[in-house]
Amino acid sequence: MSGENVRYVSGDENMDYTPAADVTAGDVLVLGDIVAVACHDIKTGFLGSLRIEGIFDFPKSTAVGSGQTKGLNMWYWDATNKVATINNAGNNPIGFSVADCADADTTVRINLDEYQPVQVVPQALSADGAIAVANGKYVITKGSLAALTLAGPTAGTDDGKEIEVTSDTAFAHTITLPAGKLKTGGAAATICTFTGTTGGGGIKLKAYNGTWKVLAQQGVAFS
Repeated sequence: MSGENVRYVSGDENMDYTPAADVTAGDVLVLGDIVAVACHDIKTGFLGSLRIEGIFDFPKSTAVGSGQTKGLNMWYWDATNKVATINNAGNNPIGFSVADCADADTTVRINLDEYQPVQVVPQALSADGAIAVANGKYVITKGSLAALTLAGPTAGTDDGKEIEVTSDTAFAHTITLPAGKLKTGGAAATICTFTGTTGGGGIKLKAYNGTWKVLAQQGVAFS
């Protein structure tokens, strides 16, 4: 479903922002790990400001189970469907709700908090497949060699996104990327291979300017 614009209630913590495309009041922008809300229209190339703290009414899904008691769960921004959700898979944290909401409610009142501590539960990778180009933490649980892929990020749009992948099983799992999309700080590579013989090991990547930069790795070889 496509969500409505977010409605500002209270709070005044801002950040400067110059957009590459027109921004409309109520738009939600994901900047790296920060979820921000535009309270005013901002024209392309002009300096404006975004709210990064405050109370907002975010659009939400009306699916069964979407209603929640205030303060019970962290809410996340689903940039694809443009709604707040309690599902953290590939989504960015917003904050905790400050009012109860029912399944049928189309909005949820959330305390947007840039500095809200969040415990992110890693998503299990139990089969071969693609890793989403989105902020996320993953753990490989497949009981045999996992052949994973990761597409190159889009310059600008995906800048700042981070992915962490660790292994919980003792196999030479691989993550394959397109040529030229992995910057290791050394020789050119397209494959990350987990080398741990007892499980463990991992890699952390950050997207910038159309490539994944290796921020850290242990028990992972490049080829």
